[in-house]
Amino acid sequence: MTGILIIDMNSLQHIVVHDLEISYPERSFSLTVDQLEISKGEMTILLGSTGTGKSTLLDVLGLIEKPSMSRCAISYHLNDLPPHTFQNLWSNARKRNRLKRQRFGYMFQQAFFIPDLTVRKNINVSQVLSGGVSAEKANQQGLSKNGLFRENEQFSGHELAWQCSGGQQQRLALTRALIHQPELLFLDEPTGDLDRNTAQLVFEHLKREVFHAENANRSIVMVTHDMALACQYGDSIYFIDKEQSRVGLHTNLRKRGGAWYYGGKAMDTEEAVSFLLTQM
Repeated sequence: MTGILIIDMNSLQHIVVHDLEISYPERSFSLTVDQLEISKGEMTILLGSTGTGKSTLLDVLGLIEKPSMSRCAISYHLNDLPPHTFQNLWSNARKRNRLKRQRFGYMFQQAFFIPDLTVRKNINVSQVLSGGVSAEKANQQGLSKNGLFRENEQFSGHELAWQCSGGQQQRLALTRALIHQPELLFLDEPTGDLDRNTAQLVFEHLKREVFHAENANRSIVMVTHDMALACQYGDSIYFIDKEQSRVGLHTNLRKRGGAWYYGGKAMDTEEAVSFLLTQM
């Protein structure tokens, strides 16, 4: 893995990546990122065919995974924190884990709930680990209503995790990821188990709740296969060039004024979806 990753709190970006190479020789896998930017107050989407490295890239950006590397210059600049390098964070587990718990939020393809704990206690684990609330206070809190569930789906919080459907667990996992109001939110297929209407409900909630005015410095990085919703709600889309296993400005669509732009060409949402279908 070679390259430079910069998160700059003094710019419009949370994450800027230049010349990054992720490789796993034992898996015959490599992914090159020429340039990628995660802007504050935006939802950035990673698209690609199965096996192209979307989740791997998400995990590297979120400090979940550390591929083998020969050279790497990575610097993190989050609000009110001194800069940290990638190497420093990976050599200091305590510092790295504190940053991940308090500043980052994660939702993986699997919910990773403790099956025999109640929904409320599963979510409270995240609250306590983030340092946001005490264990006593967390245990007193019920599962608050939010826009991820319809009225007839509201939970008391006393249900066991294994009693919830796959789609319910997925939205509860997103509730858990949002509970401590993370500065950076990393989502891997957050609507993979949901029907179209419920998936749209989730995207609307993310845009409405995560990006209201007081959260202007938040960012979402999301892996999804749903091109239609990505084009409807996303602000920036990077697709992985399946022929070259590359990500860069040549694989980036940006939304400005309600239109998508790629290489200077403007597209509406339907045209953007059609274009992306040709790239997958």
